Amino acid sequence: MRPKIWFASLLIIVCCFSLFQSIAQRKEGMTGWKGKDRGEGEHISKILRCLQREELMNYTQIFPSVENMSRWIIEVSPPRSSAYQKAVFYLNKPELLHIMDTSIRNARKKEFNKLLHKAENIGLHWSKTILLNYELERMKKTRDTVLEKIAPERFLGYVFVKDQITDSIYCFTVSDLQMIKGKWYGGYLKNLFKADTKAEYELQRMLEEKFYAKLAHSKKDSVNLIIDSLDDSRNDFIVARKYYEGTLDGFIPIELYIRYIKDTCAEDVCRYEALYKFGDNEDFISLRVSKKEKEWTFKEDKYNAFMQLTLGKIKYTGIWNDPAEHIKYKAVLTELEELPEETKDLDADLDQAIVERMQAIANGEELDKEVEIDNAEPSGKIQEQVEPKKENKIEDTPTKDKKADKKKKEDKKKDKPKKERKEPALLDDGL
Repeated sequence: MRPKIWFASLLIIVCCFSLFQSIAQRKEGMTGWKGKDRGEGEHISKILRCLQREELMNYTQIFPSVENMSRWIIEVSPPRSSAYQKAVFYLNKPELLHIMDTSIRNARKKEFNKLLHKAENIGLHWSKTILLNYELERMKKTRDTVLEKIAPERFLGYVFVKDQITDSIYCFTVSDLQMIKGKWYGGYLKNLFKADTKAEYELQRMLEEKFYAKLAHSKKDSVNLIIDSLDDSRNDFIVARKYYEGTLDGFIPIELYIRYIKDTCAEDVCRYEALYKFGDNEDFISLRVSKKEKEWTFKEDKYNAFMQLTLGKIKYTGIWNDPAEHIKYKAVLTELEELPEETKDLDADLDQAIVERMQAIANGEELDKEVEIDNAEPSGKIQEQVEPKKENKIEDTPTKDKKADKKKKEDKKKDKPKKERKEPALLDDGL
């Protein structure tokens, strides 16, 4: 009798253990178990691989195309509904589908690059990470009945990875993971923090939001700068700073400040940001910079003036040209061995310029196209054209009047509408 009782007790224990294990596995299916039925683990691994290998195109392909979404909308919507009519309209306009897909890819590119940049800022090495686990939270239902029919299962995912170089654990979130017709799509990359748990991640997110909210009330930083900091696609890694001083036509003082910026390109330097001032102007003017080998073009954002310069070891030589005023000056600028103290303030000016230019683009304001060096005359040629004009003036004027001639040229420069140049709307190249 006793063996039977013992066997029955053992059977109950085994059954309880099996039931407990089954419940645990179901729960784990939402917090890291790579179940074959759900397939969310494979999808999250795919997103992580894109980050590890910096495969931007592969990341954009995990989102459904506008064409597919339109077809799904038609399947679940009444023929007379506005959603149905819009979907039919899109499908009959291939060029519109292409434009919308491009726009969506650009948005995904922005968030992808932002996460790569933040990882570099906080010391995470994506290529050396391993997936530890993830937690999924079911997202609340929306009022969009069509979306709820197409993707009834949508999740916010907390993904935990370990950096094998630093042994640190990080967490990033992917929003709107969607199950559509048995397949997983989406995963908007949201943010990244050094965190072991979801609670720690949320705490850091709240602290960051409070920090930016505090900056928004500061006089020094505009609301636009805060928005730009929160939703930024550009990389703020300054590789080098250089400062040049020189003259235009040998007597008009000019100063030029350049930042060398590293972005996601394969080169050591991806783009350049610059400010300059000359003559009696106290304020710096922001410049768009383009470069081809040793040939540089600096174009004022709001005005017509530009410089075409050739860079030697430490010296720029070329011309300053204002087509609107029909003025050309020979430009010579030499790099300073040490950066002036004012460089710190100029960094803030450049940052503000970037924000204002992005705002201008967002508002649909047309900006002048950059001057291409290929379409302009080489610096040497233009200088040769400038010089004979000077000689003609010298021939018509006695030698002792050279100083008067220079003074006349300087007065002409001063007569330009200085107010407009004094306080320009600082803009940047917006790359």
